[in-house]
Amino acid sequence: MTQPGAAQQRAIGPKQPAPAGQPVQPSAGKTEPLKGPIQLEPSKVKKLSKPDPPEVKVSQVKDAYEKWGPYELSLGYIKMHMKTCSTKAYSVQDQQAAGCKGSDTVEQCMEKLFDFCMSKHAYEQENFRKNAQKKIANAHKLAQIVEAYADYLEHLDKIYGK
Repeated sequence: MTQPGAAQQRAIGPKQPAPAGQPVQPSAGKTEPLKGPIQLEPSKVKKLSKPDPPEVKVSQVKDAYEKWGPYELSLGYIKMHMKTCSTKAYSVQDQQAAGCKGSDTVEQCMEKLFDFCMSKHAYEQENFRKNAQKKIANAHKLAQIVEAYADYLEHLDKIYGK
């Protein structure tokens, strides 16, 4: 086989890839042949610019869900006590014990009575408070992981959904 001539070499172009970032563009009004192979660089492909989401394992979700048990139990007790305390009839002695005064409005005395009644259930409240911040942080972390995963799936859908 013979070597291509100079005119044929210009039409075929060099055998090296075109540098990344330099598009192959025809001259004004003329279509020129492609110059040669192009090696893609993944960092320059816009559709690949979205990072992979954090890995989500079923065990993480299951673990987070199972840890809600004690929290839900505390929350259930608190809700039950809130209902009991907010619907209860209070005697004059109860009002005095709660710190109500003759100069208080009915609304002010009701707030004191409710707080007094709820204070009798401090164990559940303390248990709830002790775990609430950790549970809130875990829930937010899990929500971020799931949101990142959903964003990534939407990104993949844009690439492959065409």
